[in-house]
Amino acid sequence: MLFKSYTIIGSRTAALIMSFVPMLTGIIGWFFLGEKLTGMNVLAMLISMSGIVVAISNRKLRLNYSAKGLLLAFGGAMGQAVGLILSKKGVGNYDPIAGTQIRALFGLLSFGIMMSVLHRWKNIIVAFKDKSGIRAVSIGAFFGPFVGVALSLFAIQHTKTGIASTLMALVPVFIIWPSAIMFNEKVKPQQIIGAVISIIGVSLFFM
Repeated sequence: MLFKSYTIIGSRTAALIMSFVPMLTGIIGWFFLGEKLTGMNVLAMLISMSGIVVAISNRKLRLNYSAKGLLLAFGGAMGQAVGLILSKKGVGNYDPIAGTQIRALFGLLSFGIMMSVLHRWKNIIVAFKDKSGIRAVSIGAFFGPFVGVALSLFAIQHTKTGIASTLMALVPVFIIWPSAIMFNEKVKPQQIIGAVISIIGVSLFFM
């Protein structure tokens, strides 16, 4: 849903909607896991989310977006929030790496079914012919679905899902400097301000 929304409303606007995942996760975790956030936790979450919004927003945002694109982005946000809650419920005290393997295997099965229903296997074959693309995706898959997901499962085992989700939502802030170095992207003042606000918010979790 998230990737489809990128093609309709753009990645920046979709990322803005995805920045509300921590709040959704906190609310769902409260209802289904009995996780109660303190006033300081909620304040830290709101400040961090505000920083993320500042970092990834710009003056070109419109108000007349496609309802379909917005709903797809919100569906992606809900999927991530619910997935995190179910992961915490399912993983329990189980080994996070083994839990990641289970998620990956089920994801592979689900994508296989989806590709068959949508008749997209030809696209997969074409994609595998792009060696540089496959190399980049493979490296990304190692650090994302493997290392990243395993650490996220470890995180939700040891803290509340709302707090863990807030920390994981800082991706748009963390990629500012790597993007500037690797792709020569100009760092804007609002990105620096947003990053500082987010760091201040996160620091409140440890007070």
